[in-house]
Amino acid sequence: MDEFGRFVDGEAVRDMVDDSEAIRVYEENEIEHASADVESAAMWVYYKGLTLVGKGSVTKDNCGQFGVFKGCLNVKDHHDHFDAEGKIVHAEGKVYMKNGRHSCDRYSCPECYRRVAFRESVRAEERLNEGSKHFGLVEHVITSVPMKLYHVTDGSELKLLSREVLKGVGFLGGCDVVHAFRYTRGRGWYYGPHVHNLGWIRGGYNCRNCPKVDFASVSACSGCHGFEAKVREQYGKTGWIIKVARDRVSGRAEVRRSIRKTISYELAHASVPVGVKGARLLTWWGVASYRGLHVTPKMVKELCPLCQRPLEEFRYVGSDVDVLARIKCGVNGSFYDDLVDGGGVENWVPVSRDRFGRKIG
Repeated sequence: MDEFGRFVDGEAVRDMVDDSEAIRVYEENEIEHASADVESAAMWVYYKGLTLVGKGSVTKDNCGQFGVFKGCLNVKDHHDHFDAEGKIVHAEGKVYMKNGRHSCDRYSCPECYRRVAFRESVRAEERLNEGSKHFGLVEHVITSVPMKLYHVTDGSELKLLSREVLKGVGFLGGCDVVHAFRYTRGRGWYYGPHVHNLGWIRGGYNCRNCPKVDFASVSACSGCHGFEAKVREQYGKTGWIIKVARDRVSGRAEVRRSIRKTISYELAHASVPVGVKGARLLTWWGVASYRGLHVTPKMVKELCPLCQRPLEEFRYVGSDVDVLARIKCGVNGSFYDDLVDGGGVENWVPVSRDRFGRKIG
């Protein structure tokens, strides 16, 4: 163990715990029983040059702060209306604005990594849904590295080793994310590399309702040609443990309720090399590789709820105390404002970008 760090909030610990029992104890606020586990989890951050996402330094001064405005200046088509609760909304001749947060788009940043994970999970879900039209149901498969390979700490190398093992059990491909750490009650966080994969099994997962799935014996599936039989055979040959992720409520290998939430969760406590900028955590391989699966991303634009025009990014240059308070105090959500101030000067200026999409000024 090279060096230790420290988490600063219990919510971060809860989001990174893989043990369902620990989560249950934590969520029920049984502090006396959970405090030891949470404290143990709080001590583990670094090992052999690897760390968890969100454990670097804040990239920019404004990371996580409000002040990114998207809106619409088409005031001639904005009118007073009633909201969902039947209250009158005074929007006549006013601009529509939404206040969001600044982001550096880096997984190492403690202020931005969750938003980066969510955004990447949305794109990944779109790609996996397209692939499901050709290869069937998406499965969440976890490959655990045997102890004889614990000396391998490079994420790319671990992924290559994991993919070779998965090919041997009929996994066609998908996306994968490396986790270097595990958490169990009593032991806390420890180095236990494993790879989370979301993709497709040739012929589908045909062992979902089989009663032998829970049997620990390697010979439990003897004579069967299902996925679990191949997994147990592979374990005997290579030592890799392969399993389809279980639902925390039912304890069974259920169908994914939300691909996006699964990927977002896995990315939000993945592992990254310390000091490496722009490290790619989620990668595609097999039939889901960029060469194997051609998917045109849907360019979904946010629309103004009043006139249905695409929202653009603006910068506030006015002096209204209410708007300035939204920026300073972090008031989120949408609102309506005057386009010009009392002197006839526009309060909102479009954000200019160069040909690479970078902000100018």
